[in-house]
Amino acid sequence: MRAVRIRPAAEADYEIAGAICVAAYDADNQIVGDYAEELADVASRAAISEVLVAEDAETLKVVGTVTFVRPGTPLAELAREDEAEFRMLGVDPSARGRGMTGPPLTATSATLTVSRRAPLPRRRGAVSSTSRRVSARDTGSAVQTT
Repeated sequence: MRAVRIRPAAEADYEIAGAICVAAYDADNQIVGDYAEELADVASRAAISEVLVAEDAETLKVVGTVTFVRPGTPLAELAREDEAEFRMLGVDPSARGRGMTGPPLTATSATLTVSRRAPLPRRRGAVSSTSRRVSARDTGSAVQTT
């Protein structure tokens, strides 16, 4: 398995991160109505939340993305007061099925829940509409983050 590096998305990543997210959701038949436009609009998400990308550590190609959302913010849908939420997790269809991108992005989101203290008073965990609740204990990953 190749290594990935998880890092905050830079403005230069927005277009590819949006395209990856749309392609991933489309591959799973999860796009309804104009949701593709929202998935592609990384700049708007980055203005109100933390957008991360996963890049192949060898090629530096962006292969995945996730949006880390705090409770009570415009993108929050499921998170309770003491949780954070990760949304719009997308892995490039060509990189899927190898465990190199999705699990590290999920683990990093859970780790952010623990490390970003305010406004998560008890920092219980993270939640996603497409996965189970993830606690800090679930983050045993050797993912390189910046």
